Amino acid sequence: MRSLGGGVYVDPAMPAEQFQGLKRVVEGARRRVALFYGATSASPNVVFCASQDCYCDLGGIGLGFSDGAHVLISPQGRRHAIVAHELAHVELASRIGGLERVLDLLPQWFDEGLAVLTSMAREFDDEAWSEATGEGAAAPALSEIAAMNDWSRRTGPNGEHMQMTYGTARREVARWFAVVGVDGLADLLTALETREPFAEAYARIEREHLNAAAQRNGVATASEEQPRQDPRPFAPESLRGRAAW
Repeated sequence: MRSLGGGVYVDPAMPAEQFQGLKRVVEGARRRVALFYGATSASPNVVFCASQDCYCDLGGIGLGFSDGAHVLISPQGRRHAIVAHELAHVELASRIGGLERVLDLLPQWFDEGLAVLTSMAREFDDEAWSEATGEGAAAPALSEIAAMNDWSRRTGPNGEHMQMTYGTARREVARWFAVVGVDGLADLLTALETREPFAEAYARIEREHLNAAAQRNGVATASEEQPRQDPRPFAPESLRGRAAW
């Protein structure tokens, strides 16, 4: 493979006009991952194939592929969303101890939902999901897309039902992340490191952030109703108004 520097490699068969700009694609994808994780800790190699034969020979499937440590991108996957999706998988694996721990500890819907959310892929936005699922009426329950086998079956052999899996997973993780934000995701990863079961940690962290937001809103409401009262802030000044997104 030909190195472009910064952990980016291209198939030697790729013409120069095709690999120009690929480093910028990877840099942009890394910025997307950092928006959700706060910073990135993993340093994977990102390999771009010039042909489908190259991609399949290296074990790739779909548009992009990750083994939990490095990323392989197909000829059709050379865009920010695909690269960011796979980098997100690597980042998650890096944070909790490798791909095997991801598979052991996390439901498939969370792993893939977080990756789709991080990728910012427009094909899985709320509008596309609503249209494909009849405003959610046909969407599977999360329990039905938690196991790998169920996920693959629901997605379909050719990915014809991706909105049912990837779209549904992204929608749930987006809902949760809107409540807990970057801090909540970091809390979840810490909880997994300390062996707290995923389902318990996921619900607990959301509940804690909702309670904290309710308390902050209560203080703000009281302040608005009694503007002449000597203010006694509920939290230290540095914590007031913190938003969860």
